[in-house]
Amino acid sequence: MKFFNNLKLFRENLKNTIDFNLRNALKLKRKVTHLKNEPKQELFDSLPEEIRTTAIEKELIFYKKYNLKHLKNNSTKLEYIENLTVLEILENYFSQTDIKHDAHVLDVGSKNWHYIEALHNFFKNKAPNVSINGIEIDAYRMYINFHTRYDYAMHRISHMPNVSYIAADVLEHKDKYDDIMVFYPFVTPEPLMSWGLPLSKLKPIELIKHLYDILNPGGRILIVNQFEDEYTLIKTILDDLKCEYKDFGEYTSSFACNINKRFVLLIL
Repeated sequence: MKFFNNLKLFRENLKNTIDFNLRNALKLKRKVTHLKNEPKQELFDSLPEEIRTTAIEKELIFYKKYNLKHLKNNSTKLEYIENLTVLEILENYFSQTDIKHDAHVLDVGSKNWHYIEALHNFFKNKAPNVSINGIEIDAYRMYINFHTRYDYAMHRISHMPNVSYIAADVLEHKDKYDDIMVFYPFVTPEPLMSWGLPLSKLKPIELIKHLYDILNPGGRILIVNQFEDEYTLIKTILDDLKCEYKDFGEYTSSFACNINKRFVLLIL
């Protein structure tokens, strides 16, 4: 049985390696003209009654505070809720009082950057001269409509000054940053493989070390994990590296009760 499992893993990794290298060699791009939008009138109807009122009230606060009109009119329900969730995580665990006026921010593993509006508006609210880079190792991964993550990310940031999307491996990125965001990094093989990446790209220890290297003095690294085993492994890595960090544990969204668990760490 072990032989067949290893053979299956070998074949899957070989396929991912070939596909990944081909995507990054071709670098296919097509301009996105518009984003899918869905009505938001019944956004929280699926929530239990005891938390629905809180979700409605908090959404209204975020809508006004972070100017979410453009996002609300250009997003699916799931995308909008994800942006609200990112804002809540940032408000809960990432103090705005410590953000520099001209902060240089890096977002690692940005995918199609469906949450950039939340990220941008959160930092812009405190730091008017903020600049944000998003970096994605698999930016040319294609959807069934033949658009790529790169296409959607570039469309989303087209109205945002000082925001850039970089198709690259963060381990080869040398710029320095004041704050670094890492939402749902790959720490174990299964999620990485299921998202089409080769095992050669699974380097959680190297990732943490490199992020420290490109972090400016006094900077912070926010890590949000989606699975408890990955969260536990990240803490083990941080302890082995003797990193100073705050462990906030499990985060529960005010806006959705059916999303995966999330766990929050802040490296100081």
